[in-house]
Amino acid sequence: MSCRLTVIVAGDLNTTIWANAFDNFRRKSGLIHMGHLIPTWPVRPLPLPQIGIDHIFASPHVRLSEVAAGQAAGSDHLPLVATVELR
Repeated sequence: MSCRLTVIVAGDLNTTIWANAFDNFRRKSGLIHMGHLIPTWPVRPLPLPQIGIDHIFASPHVRLSEVAAGQAAGSDHLPLVATVELR
């Protein structure tokens, strides 16, 4: 009988999807990215363009859906909110 670990990694990774660090993490961990580029930093109204440096990764048997930026909650990043389903 095999045991599948359920792993979810979520947070501020300080990297974009185009960076080598992002690709290395994805490749070495075997985790699946949330599939969206969502601008989360900095929280407006700073006069800077928002970029997506916050991410959610999960085990292949976990489905992440309805991933979106949440409402500002006091951080300089917007939170990510997702529905998580085990397949």
